[in-house]
Order: sequence, then structure tokens, then C-alpha cells
Amino acid sequence: MFSFEVDDRILHVVLGRPEKRNALIPSLLPAAQAELVERAGDPNLCGLVLRSLGPFFCAGYDMSLIPSEPAQDGRMVGELDDFVAALAGLDLPTIAWVQGGAYGAGFELALACDLRLTTAHARWCMPPAKLGLLYSLDGMCRLQRAVGEQRARYLLTTAAVISGLDAATWGLVLEALDDEQSLERRGAELLGELRCVNAASARGAKALLESASPQLDPNLVAQAERLRAELFAAAQRLPKP
Repeated sequence: MFSFEVDDRILHVVLGRPEKRNALIPSLLPAAQAELVERAGDPNLCGLVLRSLGPFFCAGYDMSLIPSEPAQDGRMVGELDDFVAALAGLDLPTIAWVQGGAYGAGFELALACDLRLTTAHARWCMPPAKLGLLYSLDGMCRLQRAVGEQRARYLLTTAAVISGLDAATWGLVLEALDDEQSLERRGAELLGELRCVNAASARGAKALLESASPQLDPNLVAQAERLRAELFAAAQRLPKP
């Protein structure tokens, strides 16, 4: 599902399930997470790019697997939460290239990166409200930091679909490009910029910015996880389409 390759001090993490719009298979995420952490620990790296094959960045969690792959620890998708946390916790700068669309878990993967580029007509959506599920608390906080409270509330409570242009206007992404070719060119430029700076300084700046983020109340985290587990269990009881 994920492939990893280092090219000129940049770690390329590539989603390779285009026939399913790169929908995530949770059972494959622990191994991918272990490889991600190991590869990203290379001190010679100066950045990471998260991208995907095909016309669609990521359709999110493969919903067809909900009845057959329940989270063993009571969370909605424990494997996904852990992978996203590992991606967000990397100390090197990360960039997501989003073409076509980012839905649900795909949206969360992109949010876990430091910088995001998208195509102007890409569709961004956080659909749990329509699915009877609940987005992760960490993801909600990242979304609120990116777009502000009002727009975060709007996206999370209505499951609205916004364009790449809207995402750029709202501050969700750095830039919205005309097409995939422009996306790749601008992405390559950003990677070149990362190669030209002091890697230790860039990592230090990221660490300081992360340390300034407010810490979540453990009681609130536990409450959120209980609610997510209840909603996920209810979704599992629904007939499979």
C-alpha cells in the first residue's frame, strides 16, 4: 500500500492503491508505520514528501473493511491513529501533494504534514458526520489550527466538500495549483528549497513550533475515545452495503 524511496536526501512515501482511490487498509498500517519511522530516522534526510499514484490522493479509510477489521483496542481505527501520529511526530519537514481529492483519513494524512500543496479542483472532505462516526481529537485540533475554529466546525459538522482553491484561501494548504503537472513542479521546487537550508535548523524550528501547541487534557482524550468507540461499534452493526 505504501512504498518508500530516498532520492537526493528526500524520503518519498507513496500510496500505491490507485484502483481503490488509494483507500487505506488498516491491517497494513502497523508495518508501514514501522518502516516510516525507521526510514525517517536517517539523519541525512532533509525532508519527506507524501504523495500517491493515480488521479486521486486518498479516499480515506476503506469503509468496506469496517465489519471485518474492528479496532482491537476500542478506538475507531487504532492503526490509522497510530500511523497519523507517527507521521505528525516526525522531526523532519514533511510535505503532502494532494491531487484529485482527500477524504476522511486521506484528509487527516495530509493534515499531519507540515506543508500541503493541492490542485485547484481537488475535493477536500471530512465525512464522518455523514457516516455516523467521529474524527480523531488530534485531527480536530490540527484542523482547527489550520483553518480556525469556525471553518473547522463547519467542515466537521456538515461534512462539506471544498475545493483546492477554497483550501488555499482558508489556509488549509500552502498553494493550489492549476493541474497535476504544476503540482509536481511546485512540489519539486519546495523540495529543492529544503535541500538548500540547514537541516538541523529546519528540524529545530519544527520542534519549537510543535512544543508551542497546547497539550490536550487526558480526561478529554479519554472521553473522545469512548465516544468514537461507541459510534464505531454502532457502525459495525449496520448492514454492509
